[in-house]
Amino acid sequence: MSLNFIFHLIFISKIPFSLSASKSDHCTLTGESSKDPFPSLVKCYKYNNEACCVSVHDDYINGYISSILTDACLRKYNEFEDLMCFACHPLENYYINETSKEIYICKDFAKRLWNATKDEELNSSTTVFDNCGFKSDSFEDISDNKNYIIPSKNKNLSSFNDFFKIIKIPFFEDYELKLVDEGEKTYCYNKSVFINQNILNKILVLFLCFIL
Repeated sequence: MSLNFIFHLIFISKIPFSLSASKSDHCTLTGESSKDPFPSLVKCYKYNNEACCVSVHDDYINGYISSILTDACLRKYNEFEDLMCFACHPLENYYINETSKEIYICKDFAKRLWNATKDEELNSSTTVFDNCGFKSDSFEDISDNKNYIIPSKNKNLSSFNDFFKIIKIPFFEDYELKLVDEGEKTYCYNKSVFINQNILNKILVLFLCFIL
């Protein structure tokens, strides 16, 4: 295990060592520090090592996603599911501005979700969801009186920003998504991968034992 690898782990974990602990100790939903959820999360299971939500929040998120997608498609869109589980991310508070009601999303993440290769494509519709479609029960205002929605064919979902004005992040419905370049903001949401401090400490100890 090389030193470069350790630095890479620190980087991808997005652990904000330089920031005060007070922000990371405050989860939006619980008002407490992130912790191991018990019972375990079902929908947002990626955060079962550490989460800013509990089972009732997880159930609400699952219900919201289920109101959009059919059962066959619930596990087909990793990035979309990650974003819907945003409230459970142990560091979600770092990616939001509570005053301006904004969530900072890295453009790289947005492009993966949108299946885009260039920033400009985020201003156009995507066909990535068309093979499943969306249920229209929760979106009667844009359904054109149909009981389904094919996203790329719907004029109200014609860009990434327009899409997420209709499709809301659970528990952050009054927030606006702001797309930023990595580095433009100190932190922006990029992916659900998270290595908590305890795990990182164990990796560092193992590395030091290996080289000493």
